[in-house]
Amino acid sequence: MNRYQEMYQQKKMTAEQALELIQDGDYMFSAQAAGEPQAILSKLQHLKKTGVKGTTLNTCLPLQYYDVMKDPDMKGIMDHSGWYVSYTHLRAHETV
Repeated sequence: MNRYQEMYQQKKMTAEQALELIQDGDYMFSAQAAGEPQAILSKLQHLKKTGVKGTTLNTCLPLQYYDVMKDPDMKGIMDHSGWYVSYTHLRAHETV
C-alpha cells in the first residue's frame, strides 16, 4: 500500500463519525446537486445524539428530501437554509 492509500485509510470514517466532529455554532455548507453528500445529509439527525447546538446547514438544490429538514426535534440543534426555494425546501417548511 502506498503512502496515499495509507493516509486515506487513516482518515476514512463513517457519516456518524464525521458528524461527531461538528461543534456548537458550526456553519455547514453542502455541495449542490450531484455533489451533494447524501450519506452525510441522510444521517444529520445523528446530531441529536451528540448534544451539539446552534448549527446551520446551507444547501442549494437538494437532490432529495431529507427527514432532518422537517424534524421538530432538530430545533435549536440545526437550522436549515437554502439558496433556492425548491420543492424540498417547501416541504420542509410546511410543517415547521
